[in-house]
Amino acid sequence: MTIKLPQKFNDILKDEYRALVDSTISRYKDIFINNKLDFFKDYTDHGFEHIEEVLEAAANIIDDNSFKYLNEKDISILVISILLHDVGMHISTEGLKKILDSDYDKWRVNEFDDKSWADEWVNYFQEAKRFNDEQLINIFGNANQNITDPNLDSLDDYDRKLYGEFLRRFHHRLAHEIALGGFPTQIGNENINIHSIDIEHDLIDLAGLVARSHGMPIRKAIDYLEKKFQEAWRAPYNVKVVFLMVVLRIADYLQIHSERASKVILKSKRFESPRSKQEWEKHNAVKDINIKTADPERIFVLAKPENSVIYLELKKLFQDIQSEFDISWAVLGEAYGKDDELKNLKIKYRRIRSVLDDNSEFDKTISYIPERVFFNADPALLKLLIGPLYGEDPKYGIRELLQNSIDAIKEREFLNHSQGKVTITLQAIKKDKPRFEIIISDSGIGMSKDTVGFP
Repeated sequence: MTIKLPQKFNDILKDEYRALVDSTISRYKDIFINNKLDFFKDYTDHGFEHIEEVLEAAANIIDDNSFKYLNEKDISILVISILLHDVGMHISTEGLKKILDSDYDKWRVNEFDDKSWADEWVNYFQEAKRFNDEQLINIFGNANQNITDPNLDSLDDYDRKLYGEFLRRFHHRLAHEIALGGFPTQIGNENINIHSIDIEHDLIDLAGLVARSHGMPIRKAIDYLEKKFQEAWRAPYNVKVVFLMVVLRIADYLQIHSERASKVILKSKRFESPRSKQEWEKHNAVKDINIKTADPERIFVLAKPENSVIYLELKKLFQDIQSEFDISWAVLGEAYGKDDELKNLKIKYRRIRSVLDDNSEFDKTISYIPERVFFNADPALLKLLIGPLYGEDPKYGIRELLQNSIDAIKEREFLNHSQGKVTITLQAIKKDKPRFEIIISDSGIGMSKDTVGFP
């Protein structure tokens, strides 16, 4: 089994750059096939299939006419950057030890990073001790999680999530450093370099920069190019690096279809992190991405979010993609607009639209309110209000929830002359620990927009 390249890329690759790509794929394919993700067990797919999908998306978003202006170096660096862009999420425990060891800091790119990995970890850990309830729930699934020193020699679930968030934040930095220094293995062992042939160091740096750029503002990456290559920054070594950065950013963003998250796993697996669960639900809610629209530069997304949380997540995702389109086109104009050849480098799309855009029509198809409704109060303040009234005894909270359900049932009986019921469920949160949750649900009157004073 090997990673399959799009035919459009194969048609351009040749000679030493074909060998460079083949060598990199050979050295890294097992990492993606294994797709172990020691620190990201709940994440959507970032393995073999995802890499092929991003490669295919990259080939498909490049305007057909633009391929005549791309050479074998362009394609080889684009392919390698796609292989690298998420490889930091595949770091093993032994690899993480090596990263945190001072020996790996030799690959630090000082123009971007002024701290060693050890210092970055210290800063992150100090911040983690101050995580608010929302952050704790998103990462650990528990607002009461106590942040303690993790143990890399004996990792438990908490340790993996704490280290995983650290790696997630810096995986784009890792992509650049792995390009330069190789994928980290055990301390004392040689890293897995991305190539086995003699190649210009600056070209490997460019591949790492393109990979890195998907996790940072693109203009910051351009600043690096201008500083390092001066007047040649638009196409150093005849590599159209700004265009490659745009292609990777858009291609990675557009991998949002349901095949990346198995519906079977979503329904059968309990996720402790709400953020992880939402990512799977978000991917499953995207039913079709259609490019056969009346406007050839527009993408249309058919989505069916089952609740308001996923609706809002998708709404933001589509807005972010549109923003990425806008910035990308602006950057291409700034970088290449005055060059007779480079101005022909374009991506196929400018706009993304979805069924969520027309609220009046979409409202008719759902049973929830597709709006963001929330109490604007600091969680710490709410704790101060609840504690003095009810103390720390959880039975008071259960009592209030139960009373709310009973009131809703009585209201329904009074207004509609129909009966409702309250259901109380006790279920285990974890099989390996004696923890349970109580779910109180009712078929009472419910709340409309008018009830909550929604405009």
